[in-house]
Amino acid sequence: RIEGPAVNAPADVDPGGAQTVAGSPEHAALFDLPRRGPINPTPAGLVAAVPDWSQPPPPLVALYLRRPDAKPMAARG
Repeated sequence: RIEGPAVNAPADVDPGGAQTVAGSPEHAALFDLPRRGPINPTPAGLVAAVPDWSQPPPPLVALYLRRPDAKPMAARG
């Protein structure tokens, strides 16, 4: 991977065309957007998301990858 997607510090995120923001109060305060409360799946919603319980689940797919130059917090010193 050469670039993107990336995980950035909240202050480095370009909100683009976002109309609302969600997340911790500290992170949401960085954006001049209306705040939206967290939305969590219900147990019933998780069960309903499985199309066929007799089949094994598909392999997991990473939703983001760490930047090639990323260092653990302890190593940033």
